[in-house]
Amino acid sequence: MSDGRAADCNQNGIPDECDLLPAPDTPGEDACADAEAVGPGVTLHGTSVGATNDGSATCGLSGASPDVWYSYTPTGSGFASFSLAGSAFDTVLSVHSGCPGTASDQVVCNDDYYGTQSALSLFVQAGRTYWIRISGKDGATGAFQFTLIGPAALSAGDCNNNAVPDECDIASGFSPDCNANGVPDECDIAGGESLDTDNDGVPDECAAAALLGDLNCDGVVNVFDIDPFVLALTDSSAYQATFPGCSIMNADANGDGSVNVFDIDPFVALLTGG
Repeated sequence: MSDGRAADCNQNGIPDECDLLPAPDTPGEDACADAEAVGPGVTLHGTSVGATNDGSATCGLSGASPDVWYSYTPTGSGFASFSLAGSAFDTVLSVHSGCPGTASDQVVCNDDYYGTQSALSLFVQAGRTYWIRISGKDGATGAFQFTLIGPAALSAGDCNNNAVPDECDIASGFSPDCNANGVPDECDIAGGESLDTDNDGVPDECAAAALLGDLNCDGVVNVFDIDPFVLALTDSSAYQATFPGCSIMNADANGDGSVNVFDIDPFVALLTGG
């Protein structure tokens, strides 16, 4: 980093590309719904001891076995390989197209590949999420070692896949985070966490809380909103590009659901307190 070859936007002493990799001790999650997002590049260690049963599979008598979960969302299509070689018990490995992962949405399952350890390969499609279930034969549990080789993955810490941690996108102003949840607005909208009914790039919960007439989104309505109002009125695309964290509907001063010349007089009234 000191030689400039690796960025460290959050100044934590770790190159950004490594921040976006899961830690080697990422143990997986007991519930499919909480599956830890992973990608290729590291070997993960965890244990199924103490886990509960949250899914099922068709091989290795593992339908009722305790299980832990990871998720994998590749950014490109291609073959991916999953391995539990080096684990300390008789493992079963399955990949599912849905969550909870059950026999009905199982894509592939393997019991014994490297002796009693499991491994499998499949063709994965870009943008599709795969849920990985690690369990044991006939109820077996123990410490596991999990390796994934395949296309790069969409990182949980880089939702827009620009190789910059989300926290840095937000801190730099590159990505607005209007609801302060640590996730860029664009990802809240794309992931369905927030609605954007007017397609202005601003989550509805933030637009609803916006101040009518505050076109530069500084929290007050004053003369500094005049030029942004004119821009919103005359060139909506330029307005959104100039003020990406603001809702253009702040210019809908007469509340008729559209921004047009009929908003001019009501905007002046907001500006002057009339």
